[in-house]
Amino acid sequence: MTRAQVARTFSDICHVYLGLMAISVFLLCLAVAGATTRHDIGQFWPTEINYDNGTVHLGGWLGWETFKYIERNQEHIHTVVLNSKGGKMDAGAKVAAILRDRGITTIVESGSICASTCTIMFQGGSERFAAKDATFLYHAPFLQATLTKFGLKWFGITVEKSTTDKIFFPEIAKKFFHNFVGYGMTEEFVDSIPMDREGEVTGTVAELYENGDIGLVTKFLN
Repeated sequence: MTRAQVARTFSDICHVYLGLMAISVFLLCLAVAGATTRHDIGQFWPTEINYDNGTVHLGGWLGWETFKYIERNQEHIHTVVLNSKGGKMDAGAKVAAILRDRGITTIVESGSICASTCTIMFQGGSERFAAKDATFLYHAPFLQATLTKFGLKWFGITVEKSTTDKIFFPEIAKKFFHNFVGYGMTEEFVDSIPMDREGEVTGTVAELYENGDIGLVTKFLN
């Protein structure tokens, strides 16, 4: 093999390697928020779990780690206190089912937030207590694919900045939020949540109840 052939072969190997690197970068840049997967890809913040004499405080990222903990310890839990901006909606749905089956109470305290996946877990409580100044936020499940400037460069695509696309799944959203009706929330409120586009329904408990009972809580904390 001549020196030129060796150089060409080495160049081909480098191109294959760089191609594999490009695919790896692309996959690593996929951040999934609220889609159906068993892995917490794109976890945005740490999971917080604190147990105290039958009461579990759940915060941070609510995902499969949270589900596994609840599943493993459900017999020793009577109350779940929530304060979270969200996590994995499919994991949240499984936690909600356990909470309802076990007759576990859910609580969102004064000044706390319960957003996205947290709202699903909260609604699973057989008894649901929330402070009137606690904030709730509802939105449809989506897949968030982030393509960075670095990642796109490997594919020969030049962009000025990173791009983010959200892909919505209306049918999945309907499935998730249909369970809210079974867990006590009114159909009118569920129908007000955008299912096929970016958007949200949010407010304090007091604000969400301004137009009447929506089935969110069974008792106000204050």
